[in-house]
Amino acid sequence: MRFGDLDVLKRITRSKTRLVVISGRQGIDNRIMPAFAQNVDIVTNLSDIYAYLKARSDGVIGANRPNKFPKVKKMIADK
Repeated sequence: MRFGDLDVLKRITRSKTRLVVISGRQGIDNRIMPAFAQNVDIVTNLSDIYAYLKARSDGVIGANRPNKFPKVKKMIADK
C-alpha cells in the first residue's frame, strides 16, 4: 500500500494512518514514507490532514484545494 494512492484510505484505519505518518514506513516495493514525528505542524494537524485525505479518497472533494475545509472537532472513528 502506498499513501500516494488515495484508494489506500478506503482500506486503512485512522489509527494505522496515524502510525504510518508518525513512524514512517518502507513498502515492499522499497518506496519509503518518511516519519513526520518531529514535524509539529503535521502532528498537531493530523486529524485535519486525515479528514482531507479521506474526503479525497471517498470522492467528497476533488483534487483542487478547497476554499475552506471544516475543522475536525473529533477524531474520525476507525472502521
